[in-house]
Amino acid sequence: MQSRLPAGNVYREADIVGCVHESTHGINARLRLQYHTPCFYVLGGKALTCREPVVLLSDVANSTPLSVRGDVYRLYLVKRQRYWNAQPTYVLDEFSAYINGSKARKAEKIPGRQETVQYMQEFIVYSLVMLYAAEESDPVIIGAVQALVEEAVKVGGIRGPPLIALRTSQDCRKLREYTRKVFTPHWTATWLGF
Repeated sequence: MQSRLPAGNVYREADIVGCVHESTHGINARLRLQYHTPCFYVLGGKALTCREPVVLLSDVANSTPLSVRGDVYRLYLVKRQRYWNAQPTYVLDEFSAYINGSKARKAEKIPGRQETVQYMQEFIVYSLVMLYAAEESDPVIIGAVQALVEEAVKVGGIRGPPLIALRTSQDCRKLREYTRKVFTPHWTATWLGF
């Protein structure tokens, strides 16, 4: 991944999981500047693109049901509003970085760093909430979220606490209904288990 960034870049970490995560942010930023649209690197020389939905990051935070507000909710959806409030696809930037970091962990058979998978699973939910908060119907951004969710599920499954809460908690009922409507009941049952 470092070969896709300029020499001497700041996106380096001591461990491979952190390095892949941070390098993903660097590549996403470079692509966003180059193409003037949100871009999310998904490895293998490929990236997803979309437009910013008409919603604020603060709206995403406020629309997130209490039962699915995980360990990184406050850090990424509340504290980062200071920098990213007008760019809610920041959620997808973090999501893609956690997916790529989780893939590196799995490929290298690293026993530690389980939190990267947990946070990736949280971002499945936050990505769905971003679409829900915007009442999004644009097939391009929906397709980007769909592709990211599928990659995340392939890497980490759907057994994590935020995904169990998404499937079972009463306060997620409207989010589940929206997800079934936008992604189809078959896709939602296959990839998210509800």
